[in-house]
Amino acid sequence: MNLKFLARWWPARAAAPAVGVSPAAATAPSQGAGLLAELRQRLGRAAPAAAPSVPGWAVPDPAAGAPTPSAGSAPARAPALPAARALPALRGAGQWLAAASLLVVAGLVVWLAVAAWGLVSGAHGLASLRLNTPTLGQFPALARTALLPANRLSPDLQRVLAPNEDRLLRAVQNIAMFENARAESVLRATPAVVQAVVEGSAAARAQVQAGDTVKRVNSKEAGFVWDVYKLFTERPVRLVELGVQRGAESLTLSLSLKDGERFDMANHGLLFAVPDTIRYIGVTDAERLTEQLRTGYVDALPTEWQRSYVEGLLGVSNELVSNLSTLNAAAYAASNYLRSEELLGWYHGRFTENLSNYRVSVERLRARQTEALLQLGWSLLALSAAGLIGLGLALKSTWALR
Repeated sequence: MNLKFLARWWPARAAAPAVGVSPAAATAPSQGAGLLAELRQRLGRAAPAAAPSVPGWAVPDPAAGAPTPSAGSAPARAPALPAARALPALRGAGQWLAAASLLVVAGLVVWLAVAAWGLVSGAHGLASLRLNTPTLGQFPALARTALLPANRLSPDLQRVLAPNEDRLLRAVQNIAMFENARAESVLRATPAVVQAVVEGSAAARAQVQAGDTVKRVNSKEAGFVWDVYKLFTERPVRLVELGVQRGAESLTLSLSLKDGERFDMANHGLLFAVPDTIRYIGVTDAERLTEQLRTGYVDALPTEWQRSYVEGLLGVSNELVSNLSTLNAAAYAASNYLRSEELLGWYHGRFTENLSNYRVSVERLRARQTEALLQLGWSLLALSAAGLIGLGLALKSTWALR
């Protein structure tokens, strides 16, 4: 084929359509059918519509680029192109991946719920945790004693605290009141006959002698030991006028102390015929005992727990006062029944033990809260990551469908 032949042949071919070709096929470019089929196959769309049926002609062959005659007169249909489908193996792997993702999300939700519960329960435990202060019924010497319940404590015997009153001093005074009440019956039955005088004491300096009978203390009748002890120590004084009977002679003797000292049960120097287990605690004795308790026990505690210590001891002392009649009935079953120093020592030991247990409980609850908070943070982070991954996969699938 030379250029002259091509010049004569091309205008003729372009002027009239070939015989047997449909008008739609004649107006389309010669390469159109092949390009459209290839494009549809690449995009994976649905099968193209059937080509126009022309008697005596088959569907244009994309490879040949031109129509070919058919054997019969029936119109031939173009075979439908198969839609793009995922392989069965890939489809099964996707389902397993989706199921595994659901299981992971469910596990993360359970983990998140457990962490939230641990955080809430730890906070509730800290809010409801209280320091248990000792009660009188826990004292070993009273294990078998029927004490009054808290709702039946006598309000008349629990003296109302004055504004700014020293609660620790009131607690010690209540304990002293109990011990004095326990000893009262014995001291009231013992005549105030001096058995001996402590050397160098105020009584020795006033020339009090063994065998003297005390009749008056500061012009008040004092025929029994109870009267002498009470009048000597009912208020802080440093000078006492003592009326004694020595044989047939009545004497008035003056007992005095140095400036700054006050009479108590240790410095007056009078000894009477009373058992060693029977004691009387005066005003000055209670004040001195309070200071010893404050410096030895209370000040050694952390500041935030000192008030709880004093309030608990005041409660124990109120129980003592309210149970005076019950406890006095059993007071002499043992020689060393419920001495003040024993009760105070027991209370301090029990309080410090309870405080130690309380601190351990607080540390455990705080550690539980910290662990729950970390678990909550990690679970939220993992759940967020799983959600982002799932969102990304969903967006990818939606984009692929388009």
